[in-house]
Amino acid sequence: MYPFQRLSNTWAVLITLTRQELRRTYAGSLMGTYWYSLYRLIFLGSYCVAYLYFARDRSPDAGAVGAERIFGVLATIIPYLAVTETIQAASTALFQGSQLIRGARLKVELLPLRSVLIALLGQLITICLLLIALAVLGELRPEALILLPALLVETVLLCGIAFFIAPLGALIPDIRIALPLLLYFIFFVAPVTQELSDINNPIVRQIMLFNPVYHMLLIFRNALIQGSLSSGQSWLIFILFSSAIFLTGYLSFARLKRALVDYV
Repeated sequence: MYPFQRLSNTWAVLITLTRQELRRTYAGSLMGTYWYSLYRLIFLGSYCVAYLYFARDRSPDAGAVGAERIFGVLATIIPYLAVTETIQAASTALFQGSQLIRGARLKVELLPLRSVLIALLGQLITICLLLIALAVLGELRPEALILLPALLVETVLLCGIAFFIAPLGALIPDIRIALPLLLYFIFFVAPVTQELSDINNPIVRQIMLFNPVYHMLLIFRNALIQGSLSSGQSWLIFILFSSAIFLTGYLSFARLKRALVDYV
């Protein structure tokens, strides 16, 4: 709890930084920061339409494609997008915020945490939209409350990722260039758009069972769509992996902190 206790008095500053970043991102647009929510609504709608049409074209039993399959894919894409947004934003957080660090004597830890907060806000918006859609269709289950502890564990994971990626992105600019390729690869090996039963290769299926990202996505999918709590093994892997990433990220960030302040 030490990292959070150390930053307990700076939450107001973090929220202010987040608002400023959102305004900067959408500055000059007609919709302004409303694009932040509108983008996610368009994303959900366009994906549903595209998935229905492509599935209907290539699947022999495409008539059976329904809301459960579509929402099942969305339930895994939403948390995965939060991870990718955190990684990409954290890789440039220190470089883009160098003036804030030097001029305002800002706690450098706030910049990667700002990336996490923005990603989580986007995820919460899309989850709320998905919950509303499920409620309208009469598919919303009480097990969706499992999202609360899942989001808490995911927050720990995202903070660790941001703390780990931020100094690397500042010290090694090539990482910022290579990250999109890595995220593109992870998108297919997670798997994000497939269920484990869709994978025929037994070796690949075994690899998936040891993939922590797969277990995180499975927990979200089961809570939202299947109405189940997921296995204790999935929760254990998710919690242990998130805790390990957080400790590794924070300790590495703390060790490189002084060098980062001078470097950026």
